[in-house]
Amino acid sequence: MKTKILIVEDQKDIVEFLTYNLELENFIVISANDGEEGLKKMVEKARYCIARYYDA
Repeated sequence: MKTKILIVEDQKDIVEFLTYNLELENFIVISANDGEEGLKKMVEKARYCIARYYDA
């Protein structure tokens, strides 16, 4: 069974970059554009959660 990863990010280019590379490593990628959508998807589809916030 493949591992699912949820990406919550509002910048489309970052989501595309991460999705592409994670899918190459055989992960199933789920993405959300904001925290609210991310929480909904996490509850519906994720088993584990690792949260990290980075503000440059």
